[in-house]
Amino acid sequence: DEGIKNWTLCLLAELQRHHQVQALTSFGEDMPELGVSNVRTNKLLCGSRLAKRVRQFGPQCLLYVPTAAATVASFWRARRLHALAGGAPVALVALQVRAYGAFAARIMPLLAPERVAVQSERTRRSLQALGPAMAGRLVDMPPAIDLSRFGPAGEARRRALRQAWGVAPDAWVWLHVGHLNRGRGLGALPQLRRRPQDLVLVAASRSTPHDAELLARLRGEGVRVITDPVARIEELYQLADGYVFPVQGATSAIDLPLSVLEAMACDLPVLSTPFG
Repeated sequence: DEGIKNWTLCLLAELQRHHQVQALTSFGEDMPELGVSNVRTNKLLCGSRLAKRVRQFGPQCLLYVPTAAATVASFWRARRLHALAGGAPVALVALQVRAYGAFAARIMPLLAPERVAVQSERTRRSLQALGPAMAGRLVDMPPAIDLSRFGPAGEARRRALRQAWGVAPDAWVWLHVGHLNRGRGLGALPQLRRRPQDLVLVAASRSTPHDAELLARLRGEGVRVITDPVARIEELYQLADGYVFPVQGATSAIDLPLSVLEAMACDLPVLSTPFG
């Protein structure tokens, strides 16, 4: 998931400034320029290659960022990493809220890593409900963005960006960045166009499949949707007048969405549903 990936890479860059870090991913890709290696393993992290890499590095601690957030399976994997590292402490990062049934409430406190980092009060409350043993392991760990990239543009820069992206100088531009699926409430975006020259602009993430029907509907109602990769996404924030975050699904974004922080860093007003 793009939000989880970007959150992790930002944290990794900061950790690498102060510590010796080994960064591993599974079911992903090598990113040598960022110091990330993809290691073939199974979904329970039982592969011998992963075990060898962890043991050879000999970490003093592990930070585990699962795409599934805090679940029975991710807690089991955290326990597996704890064993691979010879008992080194593990912190698991839960970037999205989850609901728990009776089985999870019984087994998760037994598998819990030393620390579980959360971003929101709703995720904290969901884990606190699993009992006092779990509550004592929770820590707050808010996300970060790269302020060397995301910042307000001057008027001359803004005009130049609009010209480069084919946006009218007098248009009011609402921007949304993220996944193109129904859980994000994007069907409401055409309502934001109040004048013919106004523009609703969507930069669609490529990390998940696009909803073809939603894409056709948005374009048919005058929304400009960019589906090609955008190398300098900050330019879209800097040419916009406002950012809209209409997400409704509880797990359709991470608890504290990075795009909202990026928009705020560029001094954009943000119109949002009550999310996260």
